[in-house]
Amino acid sequence: MFATYMAPEPRHQDGNQVVFLAGDDESAKAPFTRLLTEFGFAPVDLGALREGGALMQLGGPLSGKHFLFQG
Repeated sequence: MFATYMAPEPRHQDGNQVVFLAGDDESAKAPFTRLLTEFGFAPVDLGALREGGALMQLGGPLSGKHFLFQG
């Protein structure tokens, strides 16, 4: 995600800014997910680092994408 999407308010009229995350340590992802939610983002856990990380890395299908979640 580009910084220009993260800098302003993550809560928009049409939904909350999505932040993708991935990792192999569930106990580490849990507090990070809570923190993102407290900041107003909509965290989306893509699973393990190998698979989820590949989706987010430069050149991956989610790299640099901007999504809003309507909850």
